[in-house]
Amino acid sequence: PVLGRRVDGATVVFLTAGAPRATQAAVAAPDERGAALGWLDARYDFDPARYARTARVRVRDVAGPAVLLDPFGGAPRTLPVRAVEDDVRCVEVDVPFDTGPAALLVFPAGAETAAGTADPPTGSAREAAVCLEIPPDAAWHMTLVPTLDNTWGDFARPATDPYSTPTASAPPHVTMCRTFRHRVEGPGEDGVRDGWARSRRADADSRHEATAHATFGARAVLVGADGDRTPLVWSDTLGIHKDPIHRAVLGPKGHVPEEFLHLGPTAAGTTVRVEAELHLVHAFDGHLAVGAAAAKSARLDGRPVALDDEGHLALGRVRVQPGPHFLELTLTPDQQTDLRAHFALIRDPDRYRRPEWIVAGPGRNSVGTTFSLTAVPTRATIQIASHGSCVLRVNGHVLGRQGGFDPYTDHTVPRVRRHEIAPALRVGDNTVVVESTAAASPVLVDATLDHGDGRITGLHSHAGWWSGHAAGAHVPVEVRREQSGDPAALCLRRRPHPLPGAAWLDPEADDGTVVPLRFAVPGERGAVEWLWCELPSGAAELTVDVHTPGTRAFVDGREHPVEEAAPRSDGVHTLTVSLIRQPPTAAAPPHPRTLALRLETRPGHRGGAALAGPVRCAVGPGLIRTGDWETQGLAEYSGGVRYTREVTLPAGSAADGRTILDLGRVRGTAEVRIDGVPAGVRICSPYEFDVPDLAAPGPHIVEITVYGTLAPHLDATSPTHFVFPGQRVTGLMGPVRLLCRSPR
Repeated sequence: PVLGRRVDGATVVFLTAGAPRATQAAVAAPDERGAALGWLDARYDFDPARYARTARVRVRDVAGPAVLLDPFGGAPRTLPVRAVEDDVRCVEVDVPFDTGPAALLVFPAGAETAAGTADPPTGSAREAAVCLEIPPDAAWHMTLVPTLDNTWGDFARPATDPYSTPTASAPPHVTMCRTFRHRVEGPGEDGVRDGWARSRRADADSRHEATAHATFGARAVLVGADGDRTPLVWSDTLGIHKDPIHRAVLGPKGHVPEEFLHLGPTAAGTTVRVEAELHLVHAFDGHLAVGAAAAKSARLDGRPVALDDEGHLALGRVRVQPGPHFLELTLTPDQQTDLRAHFALIRDPDRYRRPEWIVAGPGRNSVGTTFSLTAVPTRATIQIASHGSCVLRVNGHVLGRQGGFDPYTDHTVPRVRRHEIAPALRVGDNTVVVESTAAASPVLVDATLDHGDGRITGLHSHAGWWSGHAAGAHVPVEVRREQSGDPAALCLRRRPHPLPGAAWLDPEADDGTVVPLRFAVPGERGAVEWLWCELPSGAAELTVDVHTPGTRAFVDGREHPVEEAAPRSDGVHTLTVSLIRQPPTAAAPPHPRTLALRLETRPGHRGGAALAGPVRCAVGPGLIRTGDWETQGLAEYSGGVRYTREVTLPAGSAADGRTILDLGRVRGTAEVRIDGVPAGVRICSPYEFDVPDLAAPGPHIVEITVYGTLAPHLDATSPTHFVFPGQRVTGLMGPVRLLCRSPR
């Protein structure tokens, strides 16, 4: 766009090189309009070479000359104006975008209109000689510059101190690796003997390697009608990897979704079977809980479990001894659905129960329940989720209305509202009724009653509520098993999570109700497995949490001693590997280093699930080449990297002209210092720095600090689906050149 305004009598015009644009976007349905365009499946690519190089603009009722102000720090310069033959009130100006894709054109107040010549350009339009080019394989000194401030727990739990700059007495910065190449030793294979400890990317048999993610592993199987067995993968702390439930709502909203089995699209009446092996440390006498939008049956060690299956959640009493136990679940939805499920062993069914979606029976328009109180609570809150309009009545009093006008009818989601009901409650029996204006409109009700003495009790919709209307008797409600997104998202209060490990994000997820389990694929045995990842050049120390002892660590093919701490109460072993170079004064290699972990795994802790967390790498000063950080051992790093190198400007190369530092291609922002003196900041192409007063013939220290975006970190650590191809690319790509521009 072109924007213009008057400021103190001067005319100011802002122009961008937006046509053609450097970014080209594509959506799933480009012929549609609005939300139907398919922005959830957007793709784009960026190439600064597509920016326009110049723009011709006509401005009316102004006086010349035109002054070009550089938003990127260059000196102002005068541009010539031309009269327009077919409009005497207009002048025409050619505006160059030689220092960046935007320009600010100013016509000062009171100046006379006149044609003129342009001041010499300071950017790439002038002829320049390359007086020095740093080879792409040349090594730069590297220092990480962290930018993730986790004071408030925005990026990890628990919250930590703000980032700090490492010093001689402070530890190096820490990067993490969560994605690995993975392979299992087969019969007759020995990874140590066969050279698996070194980098294997170029090996012919590296095609046998799969991708593994820390804490994620196969823990059950989906048995198809034809007997095919599909592994079901999840993390005991994060649930489903890149869970598709997050696409429609753009994020997890601070909780791990409860359903960790994603069984896929399932037709009404189709039965699917899930098999898993449950490993218990202690004897258990309690209940099996199964949540799914389907009718359910279960067998444990071949014996049927009597499930009370009246909704999304089913409960059945079980009693088992320590050791492995074989669980079979069959699920049959009554409508087409993208079937998801969870299961758990629980100690207290009352604490675990969830509200159910209910609907009034045929010919009725209200649902309700009656409960008794011995004292009126100090506060009582009821939350109603509904797809339509409804009215809340408590003891006959109307306490709330919700629904009605909905501008997003094509995007049907439940509408949620909370209501305070304490003023209408009384000692003795109380009646809560939700009246829907539309027939067969389901509602979900959840309430908390604060009694003021530390006791908080609950009330929620379930199959025991009744339905009725003004002139008829009460009949049972109908329960709808189908959910909308994560079932827990519509609860007023959080219930215990089926994965106790989710408490890292939500402390209320684990109150001791759910028994910690080790889930495994039935019949799975332990194995020797290998995981590979790249480390940055300055890697000094590694720490990693594993579930089994006996792990060996190799870096660039050389085995390093592993210091293993005593196991924690949950059986996790913390390993520390020192990578201090010998002798300590030895230089770091100017390339990433390959870490190979050899693990002795057990059922339920195979693949990425053999790790209880990411590999943490303490990184000190190192060496780096130009190129994408993903190829430099920094694939999951978001922050800054400072490149430092001494360059020598040849004698006479900048005489009577200017010296330009051209960084070539950069993904991110760039800050430059020459001999410790700031030379400028660039946030977009071209990444050129005019340094006439700072560069003289002889040696100089060039520091280039490149800052990336959150994309690599978020893509690696979160379930977001919205880090698109190319957004993880970060770094100084080059070529880095010193350009000597001759005077005109």
